[in-house]
Amino acid sequence: MHNKDSIASTLYLLYIDWKTMAQKEKSDIVKGPFRKFVHLNTKIFESRFSSDKLSSIGILTLCLIRMYNYKLPDVILPSEIELIDSVNAYNSGAYLETENPPLVGLLFTAISHVLGNDVVKLRLVNELFGLMSFLLLNKLLKYNGVSSIVSNFGMIMILLENSLFTQFQILTTDATYLMFITFFIANNKLSKLKVITNKSWFTQTLLASIGLGLAFSSHWSGIFLLFYSFASCILELWYNSADLTISIRRTWYVFYTKLACYMIIPITIYLSTYYANFSLLTKAGESYNQISPEFQYSLQNNHLNNTFPNVKFGSSIMLRHYQTGKYLHSHPDYYAGSGRQQVTLLDNYNDGSNIFEILTIRGVDKNLFDYNRSIGVPWRVELLHVDTNSSLVIDGDHKPPISDQEYNKLVTTDTNYEDIPEENQKSKQQFQIKISGKYCKTDESKRSLQVVNSVFQIYNERESCYLLGTPLVLSEGFSTGQNEVICITEPNYESSLWYIDWNTNGNFPEEDERISLKDYTFWDKLSEVLMRKTKKLFVGFLGYDVETHDNSIKNWMFISKGFTHYMGENGVVYLLGNFITYHLIIASIIIYGLLKIYEFCTFSPFNENEINEVNYRYEFEGFDYLVGYLMMLIPMTFVKIELHLFNYLPSLIFGILFTIQTYQWLFEKSKYLTIAIGIIVIPFIILAYYKFLPVMIMGEWTFEKCSKLMISPSWDSEVCEVYN
Repeated sequence: MHNKDSIASTLYLLYIDWKTMAQKEKSDIVKGPFRKFVHLNTKIFESRFSSDKLSSIGILTLCLIRMYNYKLPDVILPSEIELIDSVNAYNSGAYLETENPPLVGLLFTAISHVLGNDVVKLRLVNELFGLMSFLLLNKLLKYNGVSSIVSNFGMIMILLENSLFTQFQILTTDATYLMFITFFIANNKLSKLKVITNKSWFTQTLLASIGLGLAFSSHWSGIFLLFYSFASCILELWYNSADLTISIRRTWYVFYTKLACYMIIPITIYLSTYYANFSLLTKAGESYNQISPEFQYSLQNNHLNNTFPNVKFGSSIMLRHYQTGKYLHSHPDYYAGSGRQQVTLLDNYNDGSNIFEILTIRGVDKNLFDYNRSIGVPWRVELLHVDTNSSLVIDGDHKPPISDQEYNKLVTTDTNYEDIPEENQKSKQQFQIKISGKYCKTDESKRSLQVVNSVFQIYNERESCYLLGTPLVLSEGFSTGQNEVICITEPNYESSLWYIDWNTNGNFPEEDERISLKDYTFWDKLSEVLMRKTKKLFVGFLGYDVETHDNSIKNWMFISKGFTHYMGENGVVYLLGNFITYHLIIASIIIYGLLKIYEFCTFSPFNENEINEVNYRYEFEGFDYLVGYLMMLIPMTFVKIELHLFNYLPSLIFGILFTIQTYQWLFEKSKYLTIAIGIIVIPFIILAYYKFLPVMIMGEWTFEKCSKLMISPSWDSEVCEVYN
């Protein structure tokens, strides 16, 4: 009872507190100082609001001029394929799974219904999103409490940022994602300027939450932005907690309200986009081979409907690798080193070369086996590749083409191995099915071999090794692009697991029952998709450390490497940022670090009057952006997929905003010196932009001019060969 009274009392006091603040608003009472040197943006923002339209018109004019001079090839760029495939999938209903959440694909599908599937028109939409981003960033500068000179300097950095401009012209998810990020940052910042808990505050908080949800639902790295929003709430709690005009109850109310909005609304938007995604994609499509049998079974035109559930001797089956979902496959082509027939993992279920017949081992009287009985486990079997009439064997005399370590053995198929092994010797084509009780889905599937439900290892007794699928991609003949299969004595357990997802047998009566899998709900589909994406992005291939790329954030920060979108006879589309701007961000971080070291060394807790107002204001305005920069960048080092310069752009936006705040700090320290620095730096920013403009817009250029500008040895100098 006491607890209920306490809650009711707290709510009543909060209501009285809210009414008191509302009355103060009418007297133009705004947020007071929570510490001695807090900086209030409200007056600065209001004094500049009248000039907002004029600056927006100027930015709009500059962007239109740049867009007019920009030209892309008429062909679809490799970077654009993912989004175009998404639009095609939603229009056809064929299931497709991409690295990014489905919002942008759904959005452009709706737009394509109005504009048609013309890539040029859809690119114009992306350019419009880019223009909106620039206008939002311009507006955001006015919220940051910077002077007009600094604001203009910041817009020069933003408008002449090559990488942002290039990415906004290409039909990818990045332009939409970056627009939603700027929308979130702007409204999140503006909510901190409003009188707490009035209508404007609620409006800006709601808009920020929607922007966060849209960004979170547009790109896989949106999860980092979600974490940043939580950090931003904590920072606001820290500042509000010492504001003498804000009660403790209201401080916590603001924190919990924002935190709830930044969790509930984005997750709701995220779930809604996936619900629309699964509702529209109901047919077997391009990503059909990636999903589980239960997921496949829920789609139209799946290959499991007429599958018999019990596996018996003489059955024709397809073996599917548990970890990758790819199929054991062979074809009449041979490895260059060993001369043996190739056995690989293939991601296409609809290939006759995936079919193996499961037989009794040789030398055993087949009449002893009743074909109407299921195969009990563990059991010894042989696997006959139907297309080439050859047995699956382990060749201990040869090594796999890539994994050629001493403990690895070659997996191949052959027709020439002896029918009966020598005395007391197991045959090379004899395998034992070792059931995995942990991964089997029913009790019955642990005792007898069943389609989908039985999960097992394939063990070769003669070579004492397990069949294993690897992430290593082959490049020999017909196996190019397929994954290597090996036999290893001590494998990673999950990498050595298999199951059967297709089964037929001429001895089965037509009236025999067919497989029946559980109904796959929305939550089942969502959890499977998110688990697969999480593994791909942050876990990788269990048991295998494959280093095929270098996701070094240093390469992006120092712009050591660009990204080639297109190379053709008429020129190139090359993503390379303005290296002056990129290095200014690094310089700003160094300046901030040195300032913190200086403050730490000279800090005196007994003399509050020594606190520097300009330094404090710099931290109050800029630290939030520095946190955003680091939280969008550092987690990228843990990502397992290959990343490129365009993955740095969300961090770049935060970095530019932080750099502008650093310039404002310098401006307040020494106005004329800072203006002089701007006069020196701005021409270099302009020069860097225009010097690389031809390689961005497929402009006319020469090999000599291009080569001279490739000043970094790690830049993609081969783009210059187009002009040779």
